Amino acid sequence: DAFISEYDLSQNVIFLPRVADDNALTRLYNQAKMLVCASTVEGNPRVTIDAMACAIPVISTRVGIMPDVIQNGENGLLVDWSSDDLAQAIQHLLEDDTAYQQIAEAGRKSVLRFDADTMIERYAKAYHDIIEQNQKRPT
Repeated sequence: DAFISEYDLSQNVIFLPRVADDNALTRLYNQAKMLVCASTVEGNPRVTIDAMACAIPVISTRVGIMPDVIQNGENGLLVDWSSDDLAQAIQHLLEDDTAYQQIAEAGRKSVLRFDADTMIERYAKAYHDIIEQNQKRPT
């Protein structure tokens, strides 16, 4: 990438090929120290939920559903779109092992609601509730 070359970042950036499957992706998450989502526009950045499920602390900008998922300082860190805010959040997690561990575990617990079986069960219940409500309506 031209940007990497121009700023001599080749020692700091590694481009990984597409992973083969979910197991390979999980192994990559578990090798990470943290995940940073510095997007300016997102809907539901799945990568953040996946990382949290692997107990990897997440730092994210306030995009998409992130303000609904992350309680700042509890199960992740929310930052503004400035490089200073981002750098401070990264430094905080690197230097404060207690905060790092607490955020990692709280993040994992907070995304259990997105588990596939749980989501399917919730959708099924919602559909059953709709059917039940419609059956009670007079025709």
